[in-house]
Amino acid sequence: MFNCQWLADEERWHRDDLRINCDDSVHALFQVIAGAFIFVYPVGIPVVFFALLRRDDRQRAEDTSKDASTKTSSFDFLRKDCASAASALLSCNEA
Repeated sequence: MFNCQWLADEERWHRDDLRINCDDSVHALFQVIAGAFIFVYPVGIPVVFFALLRRDDRQRAEDTSKDASTKTSSFDFLRKDCASAASALLSCNEA
């Protein structure tokens, strides 16, 4: 995406595919989108997972009608003390 080279006629062309003109408006649009996702992906994905876990925690706190031990959630696998495979590798029961 950002791999352009200058040629003798003062135009920039993509190194991997010389049919792509780097000065074209479509290529410039894709450069903007790619640049935005360079920042969105590493920050946005953890923020989304954090928001999902917070929402699930708040729903659990608000729901007092059931016993906490019988509640199930789609995120319960993240809350277990020790998963069976991880307990053998990490020996988390010792900590």
